Amino acid sequence: MTETSRELMEFAAALAPVVDRLFITGHRAARPFAVELRQRLGVSSFGPLIDLRRQLLSPSGMTVQDALRKQPGTPLDELQAALQDSVINGLLEGEGTLFTPTDRGCQVLDGLTDALSRGLGSLWRDAAGPEHAIRAVDMVIQHAGNTLAAADYPAFTVERAGADANPTDYPLTLWTHLSTLRYLRADAHALAWHPFTDMWSEKITLTALCYTEGSNRVDVRREERTLIDDDCFSQPFTALEERGWARRVGDGWEATPAGRQARRQVEENTNAFNAPPFSVLRDRQRIDLLRLLRELPAR
Repeated sequence: MTETSRELMEFAAALAPVVDRLFITGHRAARPFAVELRQRLGVSSFGPLIDLRRQLLSPSGMTVQDALRKQPGTPLDELQAALQDSVINGLLEGEGTLFTPTDRGCQVLDGLTDALSRGLGSLWRDAAGPEHAIRAVDMVIQHAGNTLAAADYPAFTVERAGADANPTDYPLTLWTHLSTLRYLRADAHALAWHPFTDMWSEKITLTALCYTEGSNRVDVRREERTLIDDDCFSQPFTALEERGWARRVGDGWEATPAGRQARRQVEENTNAFNAPPFSVLRDRQRIDLLRLLRELPAR
């Protein structure tokens, strides 16, 4: 792992929840306009088009591998089935592993972009934050693209290559940049897990055990009621137990001290892998960026 200053790691840790908050804000603000779009076009579901909008709108289209890099926790067969449903519904055309939108699909994708623009505009139109923050965030994205290995940061690389927002639309441009930063951190998080486990079920389960409010416990009986295959549900717990990261307590499971320490180390490593691109900003620029983003209204 590249040596990274403590200050940059702390900045990456402080920025992450702010980016998450504003990313979620964009989807919430767009929701009423997206509902209107679905009703107007008679579309029953947008399927994967929301998450893959930028890739599908890029001139070269999108491959299955691109989609998988953005959604690494999704099983390949589920992703292919979702894309095929969009083909059946007349929204996408598929040729081998390449997908491009049909005319109707472009209507939907452009409409989703407009929904984000309208929703974010209603929230951030009068705020100084978007216009002033864009340059700093763009510097980070460009620096990351020039210095990080694409193989190590696949989701970021795919997201960065997607269609850009209208540069005069400051709220949407900022939100698009923040979405790209979010994928940068997702890749850093994936790298941070490598020394521990590459199994998604184990990652999710250990995180749930370590970050559940109260006694850090997961109630097996309550969770099993929502699952069809109880063996599948218990498998990650058993794997964590074998690693010494979890133990059964009555009807539940809890993280052991070793499990909590492993999860803390994953978060520390995430910050270390996420931090280097922020070195392109001076100390004052980082402080100002964090302040501007924190001041943006959310819903």
